[in-house]
Formats: sequence, structure tokens, C-alpha cells
Amino acid sequence: MNGTAVLPGPTPPDITGSSVDFTNKVAFDTAPKGQQFGSVLTPPQAAYAVGDKVSVQFWGAHPNNSYRTQDSFLIVEKLDQGIFVPVAHDWDPETTFAWERSGLANSKVTITWDTSAVEPGTYRIRYKGNKKAVFNGIQPFEGSTDAFTVN
Repeated sequence: MNGTAVLPGPTPPDITGSSVDFTNKVAFDTAPKGQQFGSVLTPPQAAYAVGDKVSVQFWGAHPNNSYRTQDSFLIVEKLDQGIFVPVAHDWDPETTFAWERSGLANSKVTITWDTSAVEPGTYRIRYKGNKKAVFNGIQPFEGSTDAFTVN
């Protein structure tokens, strides 16, 4: 406050070697028979009005398999001159990502997008995940919805 230097004080001890991790571990992931990881379970409607909430569901995998650091679990894309370009990700406040277990090792992922502040256009939603196989380790996958319009 008055410009006087303050000593840094003691350094806290490093206890990472003695900490215990109680988070549930994933043994493996499966998709239902006839489905693939990233398959759309609940597709979007063909059209929405600006301000509607778009909610879609995918067959997925446990998000703890990879935190997708420097990446995203979801991408909302807008069609621009024939190319889909990202307009929102899982870190944006207008999107939500919800995971739930379905049965022993199936996962359902629900992605919701609030269109209150978007421009009218054609959009799609992509989901990116990582599945854990018993013998093949963790492998990435993705899926996307069909295109839909927001007017």
C-alpha cells in the first residue's frame, strides 16, 4: 500500500506424492449394438428460431478418458460459403455439455446450445470424445449432427 516490499513468506509443502485420488476410473466404454461412438441419438430439428435452445444427444464415452486440454468436447459450426466454421465451443456460456452413463459402459452425451445471440444461418453440432477399449487403450472419435437452420 505504501510501496514497502513484502517478503514472499514460506513455500507450501508439495504433497502431490501423498495425495489420494478417489475419482471413479473408467474400465472401458462401449456403444450399443448397431451404433458407433459419436452416432447421433437425438438429432436436431430441421429449423429453429433465434432464441431457441438446440438440444442434441450422441452415443459417447466417459469424459474422464481425456480432458481434451487445448481442445473441446463440442463445437457449434456455421455454414459459411460452403464450409462449416466454428462459432461456439464447450467453454462458451451459451453451450452446455452433459454426460450420463447408460447401462454398464454406454454413455449418452447431451449438448445444448442457446441461440439467443446468433445470426440466422445453417449450423451443425460436432461432438469430440475419447473411447477407452479394454486392450487398445484410449482412442479419439467424433460425430456430427445433420445441418439445421436458425432463422
